Amino acid sequence: MKKIFFAALVVIASAAIFTSCQETDEVPPVADNIASKYRTPDPEPLKQADRNLIKEQEREYSENAND
Repeated sequence: MKKIFFAALVVIASAAIFTSCQETDEVPPVADNIASKYRTPDPEPLKQADRNLIKEQEREYSENAND
């Protein structure tokens, strides 16, 4: 019984070895069409409403700062 079990184990192991992938790619291929440089959008000038909001926040900060 042990010989049959051992023989079956050898057959299964050898089948697993011989049916495994022959040419495995461990590293994916490099894509050449990927952009390497990125362009940020042009800055927009501040509007008067934005400037007023910033001035209000600066005023509030200076009033609450405890130096």
